[in-house]
Amino acid sequence: GWYPRTDDEHAWYKRQWADWRKTGAQLFFRPNYFLDAYSMPFVFARQFADDFQNGVRNGMVATDFDSLTGQWSIQGTSLYLLMRLHVTPDANPDALLADYYGGFGPAAKQVKAYFDYWEDYTMKNRRMISDVFYDRVAIRWRTWAKAPHRVFPPETFAPAEALLAKAVAAAGTDRAARERVAFLQTGLAHAKLCAETASLLTLADPASTVERGKDKLTELLKFRRQHEREWFANLGHNAWVEDLSW
Repeated sequence: GWYPRTDDEHAWYKRQWADWRKTGAQLFFRPNYFLDAYSMPFVFARQFADDFQNGVRNGMVATDFDSLTGQWSIQGTSLYLLMRLHVTPDANPDALLADYYGGFGPAAKQVKAYFDYWEDYTMKNRRMISDVFYDRVAIRWRTWAKAPHRVFPPETFAPAEALLAKAVAAAGTDRAARERVAFLQTGLAHAKLCAETASLLTLADPASTVERGKDKLTELLKFRRQHEREWFANLGHNAWVEDLSW
């Protein structure tokens, strides 16, 4: 049931939930969906919200999301909806996201465009994403770092970087807004470095060697040490995924 799902898959999962409700059962939502995506801009906020709210309407009495990986700056909208929907499960997801974007002050419009770009990319590439993982090149929850360069090839990053540059310009002299956009830029730069490193060190490529990826890995580690106290990501989790991937 990983996101993104095709329309027919998504409808099937929702139907399973609704049909169990018809039996009179009380239902407990215990997914691993948020273990997905490693350090990448893999955004499925609205499809998740639709899934969650379907459960609320059909007998959900409890949840257990133990699989939060702390990728705050790169997967912010999905994580924000997860938290807010637990408190206000009937709220309009777009209204909740408007609250999130509002935290970026005068750059709200540009930040929305940035996350919309990644969500649109994620949702439109369901088949490609599934093919990458279904052929056992990598496992969604444990060895994602074998394949980020395949899911997010180099050309996908430039439009996102341009959108955040526009957000910086829109923030102007608003210090808080500029710092918050910079937080997103850190997450994006980190994701790009992770994908570049994976392309050289992935165990899915027989040609990978320690020597081939040494310089890029050094660059990634230097970046992490420079930014680790900014809490833009749970770098311990990222290293855990990389351990069996590189």
